[in-house]
Amino acid sequence: ASGSAPPYRRATVLSFSRQSPLRLCVHRLCYDDTGETVDVVLAARDYRIVGRVGAATLEAVRAQAEADAAVSVDRANARVHTVNIICPEGLPVELFLENVISEVRRALRQADPGSAPMTRGVSEEYGWRDRGWDRGGSQFERALAERLRASGSGPVARRQTLHEADALVARLSRVVMTSVEVDATAAREDSDAAGERLPVGTRVQAVGCTGARQWMHATVVDSGAGAGTTAASGGGGGGDDDGGG
Repeated sequence: ASGSAPPYRRATVLSFSRQSPLRLCVHRLCYDDTGETVDVVLAARDYRIVGRVGAATLEAVRAQAEADAAVSVDRANARVHTVNIICPEGLPVELFLENVISEVRRALRQADPGSAPMTRGVSEEYGWRDRGWDRGGSQFERALAERLRASGSGPVARRQTLHEADALVARLSRVVMTSVEVDATAAREDSDAAGERLPVGTRVQAVGCTGARQWMHATVVDSGAGAGTTAASGGGGGGDDDGGG
């Protein structure tokens, strides 16, 4: 009928708790159609009970919901953003870089008050590694020039958080045209650095093992042969070997 309420969605109640000072009765539901897990106050909704699932089924649904939560990462804090600058069509790349590279370098190096670069402390200036260039300025200049010649667009910062990418774009937009790409593989080592073991003392950012699954700062404390690198969260900061951007 016209104006009728939205259709009901089937869901399984995973748990029940009382939350907030008001002691609200909150149910955790897992929707059948999407697998989405949400906390709702059923008393404030129009609902109906249609049956019960067995204990084995309930445990399977709970296990799947926990597994989905374990791989869910705060994407805004994930280092998967690449900031590119764009060379105007018809303008020689060498002339373009000659006019903008000093401003680009300054923007890359500039501190972001209240925020910490990946390998440094809060409000400190950014270094090359913080901008995704593990091998320093020569790697940055080579990759930027090659991409600009090939496609007219080249990366100036890789493996950035969304905030870092937005802040950098805001600075560069006064000088050049920019774009931001999201690459789910950017958090992994680049192909030109594949197989390299991180030195002890390297500052990294990794997904923590807490229930919130937030990206956390850590320091490499061991890198044994034949095993994965060991990192300890909450370690002290360390600067880039090759200096700032």
